[in-house]
Amino acid sequence: MHRSIFASLAGAALIGGVAAGCQPDSIIAAREQLGRGPNDTIGIVLPLVNDSFFVANFLLETDTVTMPSGLLGLRVNDGAVTFDYASVLQSVQTSTNVVFSSPSQGAAAQVPGTARDTIRFATPDGTDVIGATVTSGWIVRVMTNASGCDGNVSVSVLDDAGTPIISFPANVFVANGATVTDTVNAAGATMTGFADIVPSVSFGVCVPGGNMTTIITFQPMVFSSVTLDNLNESFAVEESQELLRSDLGFDDLEDAIKQSTLNDATVDLTVVNSANVPLQLDNFTIGAVRLDAGGQLMRDGGGNLIYEQDAGGTPILINVASPGFTTLNVPRSGNANVVVQSAPLVDAVVQILLNDQRVAFVAEGTVAADDGSQGSVQFADVVDVQYQVTVGLDFTIPVAGIQFEVNQVSDGLDLNDEEADDFAARVISADGIARVENSTAFGVVVVVALARDSLADDVDIFAEPGAILLDAITVTGPAVNAAGIPQGTTSDSVAMNLTGDETRVLFGDYFTAGIRIMLMPGTGGGGRGAIRPTDAIIVSAGVAVLVRRGSQ
Repeated sequence: MHRSIFASLAGAALIGGVAAGCQPDSIIAAREQLGRGPNDTIGIVLPLVNDSFFVANFLLETDTVTMPSGLLGLRVNDGAVTFDYASVLQSVQTSTNVVFSSPSQGAAAQVPGTARDTIRFATPDGTDVIGATVTSGWIVRVMTNASGCDGNVSVSVLDDAGTPIISFPANVFVANGATVTDTVNAAGATMTGFADIVPSVSFGVCVPGGNMTTIITFQPMVFSSVTLDNLNESFAVEESQELLRSDLGFDDLEDAIKQSTLNDATVDLTVVNSANVPLQLDNFTIGAVRLDAGGQLMRDGGGNLIYEQDAGGTPILINVASPGFTTLNVPRSGNANVVVQSAPLVDAVVQILLNDQRVAFVAEGTVAADDGSQGSVQFADVVDVQYQVTVGLDFTIPVAGIQFEVNQVSDGLDLNDEEADDFAARVISADGIARVENSTAFGVVVVVALARDSLADDVDIFAEPGAILLDAITVTGPAVNAAGIPQGTTSDSVAMNLTGDETRVLFGDYFTAGIRIMLMPGTGGGGRGAIRPTDAIIVSAGVAVLVRRGSQ
């Protein structure tokens, strides 16, 4: 990664003339003295690099947070797995059978016969439906006449308030020995309490001993809203949400994470329940399942999901429950939150995505609303299992290390080419020192390369023709505690000597320093290290140039 940082020359200091004479008080004054006066020398100190490189600054445009542990954390993925109340918003089929006996033999006029029955509705799991609005469903009426005479049938279907739920055609003629069937679309019907079936039949002259049978069947209905009593609902859930590499947000740490093992990651789970029923999630888990070429969850020959596994072959799953529990209670029209440590799962998912493969979070388990209370559900009600994945920057550096590169552009001596060449020819000596202070948990190797001019941030200074390579500085990592957090700092420095030709890169309008920083496994914790927002690598380097002035 390259980054341009323009540094002012205000920090440059003149160290004056070595021989007697007027000491210049600026770079411009020094330039003016070079070509005149006695053949003595002047010294100029030039800063090459002086900056603190915070590890956090390599995470540009990334949503970083400070975790409770004090570590730097990255929010790498937000999403939700959603399921609805489809199984609650339906009823089981139910019916009633109303029988009318034949009237007395020889009756001179039609004789009405009346009877009634009550239907109470329930969900497939047996919860009582005490109010509903129907989205779809049919009510079937089958009328069989074995009365010995013709009849005309009427049926009213009322709720417990006496309000009509649906209306069948009235006075339907059913001849003796015949069966007549008709249906009514229940869509849009509303009901409270129960359905009161009120049929009536008008007979002709009949032979005693026969009867007329009317069967009313409410086929399974789907509700747009439902009021329930004696809650006794339980349903299995399997829902998934594909994860995307673009959501990771590692930016310039991507290569580092790809080579590392994540030791600290959390999944912040919020279960949002919009329905007016309490829920309990039992043995409800989230795991990672790869997707096949068609985007389908991968399963074994028995149709079981193939979850990502740990080194021992055990599926890596996190329980949607507080630590130490297997259930999570979610209040009606409310939510429940739990934060789960899940480094193995997150590490597996991250490595899959960084290798450009497809993977999804899968939520699976049992959801129950079975406390026997009363509640209501609307068609739009859902349960959202929202997740926010945060990776704490506590990872294991690979043996080969992790490399970053930064470009820093600084002011030179502002000489034209002819003046710069002349200045370089006058250099008697150029002695410098570079120092690195390390407050990270890792070992550090820093190498600086210098090149002429102001170069773009994507230019590899180390590959530039004529670039000058300074000696590398190796600094061991400080001791770390059990959590991988560094205890104190370490530092080291190196002296250097440049020739006149090498210092030539510093004498134009600008020069560019390429700083290559290699993080290496630390001395403690088996290479494990934690990064805090304040962890930095401070690099400073300068050179004192002794130059002959006057005529040569």
